Amino acid sequence: SFPSLTVMIIQLAISVSHSVTTGGTYIMIIRLCLTLSVAILGCEGANILVFTPTGSHSHQNTFRPIFRELFRRGHNITYVTSLPDSNAPYHQIVVRDAFMEMLDAVDLFEFGKAGFIEDLMVYLETVDMTGLTLTDPKVQDLITSTDTHFDLVVLESSIFQEVYAAFGHRFQAPTVELLGMCPSFWFLHVTGNPYSFSHTTSYTSFSTNRMDFVGRLKNTFFGLTNIIFTKYFMMPKHEAMARKYFRYPGWEKRPPLEKLMANISLVLQNTNAASHYPHPYNPNVIEISGTQLQEPSKLPQDLQTFLDDAKEGVVYFSLGSVVKGSLMPENVKNVFLSVFGKLPYKVLWKFETDALQNVPKNVKISKWLPQKDLLGHPNIKLFITHGGLASMIEAIYHAVPMVTIPVFFDQVKNALHVNAGGYGVHIDFKNITEESISWAIRTAAQPSYKENAKRQSMILRDNPIKPVDRAVYWIEYVIRYKGAPHLRTPVATMPWYQYHLIDVASVVLLTVVFALYTVYFILRKILLLLLGISNITLNKQKKLN
Repeated sequence: SFPSLTVMIIQLAISVSHSVTTGGTYIMIIRLCLTLSVAILGCEGANILVFTPTGSHSHQNTFRPIFRELFRRGHNITYVTSLPDSNAPYHQIVVRDAFMEMLDAVDLFEFGKAGFIEDLMVYLETVDMTGLTLTDPKVQDLITSTDTHFDLVVLESSIFQEVYAAFGHRFQAPTVELLGMCPSFWFLHVTGNPYSFSHTTSYTSFSTNRMDFVGRLKNTFFGLTNIIFTKYFMMPKHEAMARKYFRYPGWEKRPPLEKLMANISLVLQNTNAASHYPHPYNPNVIEISGTQLQEPSKLPQDLQTFLDDAKEGVVYFSLGSVVKGSLMPENVKNVFLSVFGKLPYKVLWKFETDALQNVPKNVKISKWLPQKDLLGHPNIKLFITHGGLASMIEAIYHAVPMVTIPVFFDQVKNALHVNAGGYGVHIDFKNITEESISWAIRTAAQPSYKENAKRQSMILRDNPIKPVDRAVYWIEYVIRYKGAPHLRTPVATMPWYQYHLIDVASVVLLTVVFALYTVYFILRKILLLLLGISNITLNKQKKLN
């Protein structure tokens, strides 16, 4: 195909230029033959739309290695994002991300303290913010274009962004769903994946997969709320947005978004056995956690010196790219500064402004830090984190114990996994004191936590195939088999009463009731008949007497 051949020509040009400059004529001939053979025998390149406008650095960094590898293999990538990739070799369309704009305007530390009803109202607002992204002229040009064709659509649409599922119908192409964290109960439900509130956990869960009665009761309540609230309150808003913003020839015949989600060809989710509990997914769900991981690169010299000189070790503190440490209440900042100043370790703190006062001598502040490379330094003692999944996986990969301070969303679930696995501890943000922080650091610095972190790292690394290669293989599998419908179970399209065998149970119950009633009726008739015969006999005897 043209994209594949283009990539091969570029590779050939590089080979020829290298051979000419080095005088390697024979090497050039060999490379020429190999390149032409790959061009002839290679698989056909596909035209792929990647629509992931969410401005979360952690989500984007997780999936970008997959897009780069797809491009390297000869596929044409159109990447729609709100965070442009400066190193991207493929075509990018930069759009507005109103969802992250809303998060930036929210005090997430206060949001984490909000009540249950307040959370639901915020979730409804996020749906409206998602709709604003669709008003971007570049997105509308993409939707209304009459000469644009894609062989595959790759989306991140499962949480508050279900309206994006309409892209699959717009381009009549198979859909691949990207999950930056564990699936919600709603997503499991709508895609026909098995789940049970007795042990399945989601971002709404506040316990591990081993629950007592109260834990199962809470998990059932929050799980059902997630499914019902999404289906009956959020999805109607998504449907209204789809009708408003997805106008193209044939849009009137578009199936409901729920049905489009049920027909997703492939799910690539950022989960694995080291950071999540085991779960029986359908064959079209592939776990790819660790796509962004690699051995640490060389650090900037100032950081390298700071870490090398820390003979007692370094505590690394970062709350990620969404939760801003600079927005913490002043009393909480002062608690950390007081505790850090008393530690025998050095401290690296990712802090977004220069306004932090009274910083102890052993503490280094930076607005940005190369986290993946930092965690790979042998002198990192432990990692104080918000418990975001990307940060959690990077810490596991480098066997760094954690102190988790979850703020919102799936961070509580992640923190509980860290705590249950013995490779870290967690504290509630509402309970931050000098005593609690000191206890957490002292506990996580114990040798047993390091040993458990090493065990988790071994589990994460023990893979027969690299996560990126696994993801690309299955994406190309879906392309080869035109959506691979043979991987999907019929559960997602079955009525609930069929899935739960309510109709079968009803027939069986009615049959049993009818059979019992029939037996009762017959026995009653027999008994009455016997009693009638007995009465006749008695009456005859009385007359004879």
